[in-house]
This record gives sequence, C-alpha cells and structure tokens, in this order.
Amino acid sequence: MKEKRAYLSPMHVAFADIGLGDKDGAFRWLTQAYRQRDEWLVYLHVYTEFYPLRSDRRFQDLERRVGLVR
Repeated sequence: MKEKRAYLSPMHVAFADIGLGDKDGAFRWLTQAYRQRDEWLVYLHVYTEFYPLRSDRRFQDLERRVGLVR
C-alpha cells in the first residue's frame, strides 16, 4: 500500500493544541506558521478557536507581526 502524504498547516495543529488547553504548544505552532508565512494567519481575527489566546501578549505580538494591528 502506498503511503499518502499531505501538507497540514501549522495553524491547524495549533487549533488542536488550543482544544487540548495547551497554549504553549499552540504558540509554538503559530510561530512555525509565521516562519513559513502561512497564508492562514490573516484569519487570526476570524477564527473563534483563537479566543482563548487573544489576551496573551504572544498573540498580540503575532497579530502585530502579521500586520493585523499596529
């Protein structure tokens, strides 16, 4: 049987970590997404999954680096 591989955005792994309550893990994956210039980062304000992170300074810094806030 041939193994299939597909790209999985670091953003989606961050969603899983948020769901598990692992904020540090989520930020590691979000940092990876930023390094890869993941196009999904422009939706940080849209996804409700990010609500648990919004008060964290790391999230605010990420928003600034992505260019979503000044």
